[in-house]
Amino acid sequence: MVEGHPYLLAIPLYGLYRIDDASAYIMSDEPLAQMSRDYDEAEIQGIREALEWASEHPEYDFKANLPNVRYCNDDIYRYLVKVLARMKQT
Repeated sequence: MVEGHPYLLAIPLYGLYRIDDASAYIMSDEPLAQMSRDYDEAEIQGIREALEWASEHPEYDFKANLPNVRYCNDDIYRYLVKVLARMKQT
């Protein structure tokens, strides 16, 4: 999977359990602020790298890593791309 930081992709993926609609999701400032409090700069960079990898691999089976998540793989992929885009804005 993700070279170097495979476990870090799990951090944004976990957010799928907390949202009502992945296709309409817009990341607010609060999750980014929380990430800054919970992770150091190297870990945040690793999360970005993992998201970059994910954005380049839409064929990857993201759903296989998310037991009981209600979203299809395409919704998961689009969610990850949105999270990456929002992180790049900061």
